[in-house]
Amino acid sequence: PTIVPIGTSGPRLRLIKEITQVIRGGSLLPGIDFSNPVTDPSEAIIFRNGFAAARIPFQGVATLGNQTILESGDEIDYTIYFLSDGAETLKNVQICDAIPDGTTFIPDGFGLGSGILLNLGGKETIQSNENFLPPLTPVSNPCPNFNNPNGSVLLELGDIPNAVPNNAGFVRFRVRVN
Repeated sequence: PTIVPIGTSGPRLRLIKEITQVIRGGSLLPGIDFSNPVTDPSEAIIFRNGFAAARIPFQGVATLGNQTILESGDEIDYTIYFLSDGAETLKNVQICDAIPDGTTFIPDGFGLGSGILLNLGGKETIQSNENFLPPLTPVSNPCPNFNNPNGSVLLELGDIPNAVPNNAGFVRFRVRVN
């Protein structure tokens, strides 16, 4: 998994992206324990403690492993967890994530016209697709791929305090394997 601590003093943002479920034919893909994140143990402890204090479940896996073969039509939930645990409030936070190669964003993953779920401080809010940038829409920072070949999810979260419970949350979106 990619764990990105940004900042060492003052404000600090920690990010980790996990696969939180795979649906095949309407059922959860068997053989994968999504309840036990596979992360660097020291970071997992930081996230588990931060999310437990905020009463937000922390789960998922970083990879499916070599034994799991995805098939066309499988639906994958990606969750980007964030934690503000620095000495100050984070200002003007934006999270952008590109839709992975070989997949397509599901625009109705959390309801009609709503393909993104935001959890901030334990409160879940379904987001409209205005937070999805379609493929080939020019993007800039903080998006990782300016060419945006598959589309990107971009959320402007504003200020995130460094105190429980509003210092932790996640962004979740769903894709379908082409």
